[in-house]
Amino acid sequence: MYIEDKNADLENMPKNILACLGEADIVYIRPVLEDGKTLYGVFTASGYPINNYSTLDQARSAAWLSEMTPLYCH
Repeated sequence: MYIEDKNADLENMPKNILACLGEADIVYIRPVLEDGKTLYGVFTASGYPINNYSTLDQARSAAWLSEMTPLYCH
């Protein structure tokens, strides 16, 4: 997607376009419970689960190795 006006008002951007921003570059990491254990799930920007890891460091490393920027949710 190309935006001519770099100062475009995000509040006026259509929601379907806004939802796609960062999809290819950002993943979210958040704790998830699986079989009574706390794991760290990595999710796409739209919320699709990618994988679960035993430690936060493993989840963060997987994101960086995939050239994605990890953000944290709680």
